[in-house]
Amino acid sequence: MSFKSPENFHNKLGFVFHAMLALPLAAFVYLFLELRHRELQPALDDNAVIFILTYLLPVLGASAVIGGYFKFKKDLKGVNQQESLRDKLEAYYAASLKLYGFIELGSLIFVGGLYLTTSAAFILFYVLLLFFMSLNRPTPQKYVNDLRLTEKEREVILYKGSFEEAESTSPEKN
Repeated sequence: MSFKSPENFHNKLGFVFHAMLALPLAAFVYLFLELRHRELQPALDDNAVIFILTYLLPVLGASAVIGGYFKFKKDLKGVNQQESLRDKLEAYYAASLKLYGFIELGSLIFVGGLYLTTSAAFILFYVLLLFFMSLNRPTPQKYVNDLRLTEKEREVILYKGSFEEAESTSPEKN
């Protein structure tokens, strides 16, 4: 994906992040309200299956999120080997999409678990997931902290400059 500017990168990544946050959140809120106000019953009838899923699904969801986070950190090493700011941001975008995909998977597992079992454990795990997502919200400060950038590249990202401004000086690593 080609970005016109660092601000364009931020807008596109932010849109993906917020879309992946909003879609399962809407389903979660609906299920939570149904559970609170209408005594929603589990979609499954077998107590043994509900018991197993109450323990299995949180482990799977948490594993997806944690695995995605470690994959993202591993991908950052390759991102930091890119030469230009544009290439770094494109590689960072791809790595972030993978992370958000894993977070989305974990989110869907927690929402599905709430639907299938109506266990409060899934509410807790979903709230923890929202907290984790807030720590990984795409912001210019986060990009600057995640990426190894020159001082000029940092300024371009933080002060909404252009790629041309970042390339106008010789690259010097910080």
